[in-house]
Amino acid sequence: MKNKDVFLKNVEIIISDVDGVWTDGGMYYSSDNTELKKFSVYDGGAVLLLRMANIPLVVISGEKNSILENRFKKLKIDDFRLGVKNKLSELDDIIKKYKVNMENTLYIGDFINDFLIMGKVGMPVCPVSACKEIKNISRLILKKRGGEGVLWELTRKLLQHKNIYENVLQKYLKNLEI
Repeated sequence: MKNKDVFLKNVEIIISDVDGVWTDGGMYYSSDNTELKKFSVYDGGAVLLLRMANIPLVVISGEKNSILENRFKKLKIDDFRLGVKNKLSELDDIIKKYKVNMENTLYIGDFINDFLIMGKVGMPVCPVSACKEIKNISRLILKKRGGEGVLWELTRKLLQHKNIYENVLQKYLKNLEI
């Protein structure tokens, strides 16, 4: 753990963009024009660990489609907001709903459409594949590229800084024994 990441111990909530974070940001189409997206199963494990640690996760995307809806329902994410045109106004709603402080709000994004919201939260974070403008305002640049387990890397670091990783991991593993 690096000292520059110590701010993670104060995270009250994670808000996440989708394309470029959960996915590689690519747009894949089959010959019959079906849209496809690739997700990392590691991020599914991260969602469960966050739930076990009682750290809220809100997912925001400007895109609205059944692929995203199905993925987030499968992962039992209670608060996912698709088709969002103004992420900044959603941020105010999220802060009020969860009764968290802006300075303890972590937002993970990768592209310039995340710039304004990342400039407002206290903890902007991005994957290594983010554009330069986003890297420049991020407090932490993760090692993973979008779609390759970004949320997992973040969750692991976060829980370690909160000194609860081992306990949450044991709880997770115990649930697998059922």
